Amino acid sequence: DAVVLATGGFQSNLDLVREFWPAEFDFPETILAGSGRHSIGLGHEMVRDIGGDLVKMDYQWNYYSGLPDPQNPGSNKGLNAANMWGILVNSQGKRFANDHGWAKDVMPALLKQDRVTCWAIFDEATRKEFSVSGSDWADIDKVNRLVFANPKLVQSADTIGELARKAGLPVENLKATLARYNSLVDKGVDDDFGRFGPGKTEFNNTASVKLETPPFYAIQTFPLTRKSMGGVAIDLGCRVVDKKKRPIPGLYAVGELTGLALINGKAALEGTFLGPCVVTGRVAARTILKSAAWKRPVQQGGAERCADCHDVKSDIADTRPGFWHFEKVHAKVLAQQIDCRQCHGELSPYREDDHRINPRVLAAACMRCHTGRE
Repeated sequence: DAVVLATGGFQSNLDLVREFWPAEFDFPETILAGSGRHSIGLGHEMVRDIGGDLVKMDYQWNYYSGLPDPQNPGSNKGLNAANMWGILVNSQGKRFANDHGWAKDVMPALLKQDRVTCWAIFDEATRKEFSVSGSDWADIDKVNRLVFANPKLVQSADTIGELARKAGLPVENLKATLARYNSLVDKGVDDDFGRFGPGKTEFNNTASVKLETPPFYAIQTFPLTRKSMGGVAIDLGCRVVDKKKRPIPGLYAVGELTGLALINGKAALEGTFLGPCVVTGRVAARTILKSAAWKRPVQQGGAERCADCHDVKSDIADTRPGFWHFEKVHAKVLAQQIDCRQCHGELSPYREDDHRINPRVLAAACMRCHTGRE
């Protein structure tokens, strides 16, 4: 028997996040859970309980832009919310990182700040660039109703001084920060953090504008958990292993549970998780099917051997969308009793470790039905 664990990451389990927090940083006083609702480390705990190994658990890809979820007030749930056209300031009202550095640059810098929190500062002209990640937040009316209309989440004012007082930031510092930033925009080069200037991307430069149109906005954000880049230790066959790298019989793990098999290192975007998840799933399935328990005897011979696994008559009995050509061809095969090897010669003689259709060889069989005539 085989058991495949595909339980996802652990970033919504703040106890596990704390346990495996990167040693070079103090754990934040406030941190929000921003991963999937089922990313609670269930598989990690099960594997650890039976002696399996966990590796690179401190490889945690987290965000600096965690907004308390207004749909779950009083909880530790957070949303990924940002305005890349504004700036970020710390509790002293000062910029502290390249605002366009994304999590790779901003998060380490944030973790070194007093109180480990920051504020997104922007104006009315750039308000439209504010966004909350997630398809359920694509409705701007919902964002306006639940975020901008919520005084616990957003402060706004007609002057920078008033905004600073509402947000609890040093007034003179925030005034000086905005004045300095706007002067750098006029100059065309961010001498402080390298956000914009010659050699920067079009987005870096286009999305760096003066912030001078009232009202002004301040949104406080916190560290936000997101992705698990480490996890259950596996071998090249996706078998779960113990601390001595010995496979645990019958147990396999795939996907984010394994830290994507460590393929992505310490960082990844959501889309780059898909490939490793598919790969580890396929590898685990292949390993299981190759195991002795899953081998089954097959007949020796030509088409008779193929029929042991492939019931062509049943395969074409019912019409299926996308299978018109397959059904047409194999109806002819059955009617004329054509030996499978005439079209699939690359599969003969049978080899269990290399039994797959070669499209190039198969293309030569087209002439059996499609014969050109003058």
